[in-house]
Amino acid sequence: MTVTIPVWIDCDPGHDDTIALLLASFHPCYNLVGVSTTYGNASLENTTNNALAMMTAFGRTDVPVYVGSSKPLEKEPHYAPGIHGSNGLGGIRIPQPAGATVNSVGDEEAMLDAMYRAICEHEGQLALCAVGPLTNVAKLIKKYPEAKAKLHTLSIMGGGIHVYNVNPNEAEFNIYDDPHAANIVLEDPELKPKVVVCPLDVTHKVLCDDSVQKKILNEPNTTAFRTMIYDLITFFASTYKEAQGFDRGPPIHDPVAVYVLMQVYHLRDCGLNSQQLEIHVDEHGEHEGKMISAACDDTVSRGGPRGVSVVFDIDVRQFWTDLLETITIADGCISEQAN
Repeated sequence: MTVTIPVWIDCDPGHDDTIALLLASFHPCYNLVGVSTTYGNASLENTTNNALAMMTAFGRTDVPVYVGSSKPLEKEPHYAPGIHGSNGLGGIRIPQPAGATVNSVGDEEAMLDAMYRAICEHEGQLALCAVGPLTNVAKLIKKYPEAKAKLHTLSIMGGGIHVYNVNPNEAEFNIYDDPHAANIVLEDPELKPKVVVCPLDVTHKVLCDDSVQKKILNEPNTTAFRTMIYDLITFFASTYKEAQGFDRGPPIHDPVAVYVLMQVYHLRDCGLNSQQLEIHVDEHGEHEGKMISAACDDTVSRGGPRGVSVVFDIDVRQFWTDLLETITIADGCISEQAN
């Protein structure tokens, strides 16, 4: 087993996407090998600019960024300006990206090719972490079905078994945005044994409360980097409080899908409590985007354990310890680059 986990993040930045990128960029357990963007929290143009800007702010312009899908497979995109602001990263002055994406808008084939190359280069080791709508992933396994056998893990932030946030209180945003892609991914018999789903049931327990926010800012010894992350979180906190009534701080969804990989790869006990579930997503009608789950046993059949692994609990205290340590590491690296 690898000491560091090669990770590709497919994302729609997004405040919590930014924290997922931060964790994968600087925590010593991860080797971030690539980033792809999708519509979701905002338009593809905005999410791509945000990804480039954040990787610039992190000093990680060595990581290639690819433009992905601009819309779902069969419907129009649905954005989240009420949570993330009109550009997807409200609350901060977005840094000017130092570079550009490897491919251009509309050239999804280059993104899919690059993702597949990374899977082949790290065959049996790479984790694909999908923290936006699953459109890019569905297209990947359609173009390269052999990627399923070569991938180690597909970790997804999305869905809700008993907890929801859209349509109204029937579904979760990422899955609702492209339910057709979600079914392609979550019902694939070859891929299911490799899928870990982090739904709202677990991410709504990972709240960035006032005490964590103060540790992020680290006054009186704060820095420009810490202030940027703090401003991101406090904007996120204000919109979540207004839109969904979160008084104790916002849920930090996306980095959970990165964090759980430490236990999946047997590097760290993250306190995971998970269940094997068969998942189907309603694609149409009043329940569009709703996850329908059925419990399944853990017996090994010809295809391995049935269903996907759905996470319901993690060690939240350890999560924040690791994330705060990662912010300290990132702050040191960024300060060193500036000197």
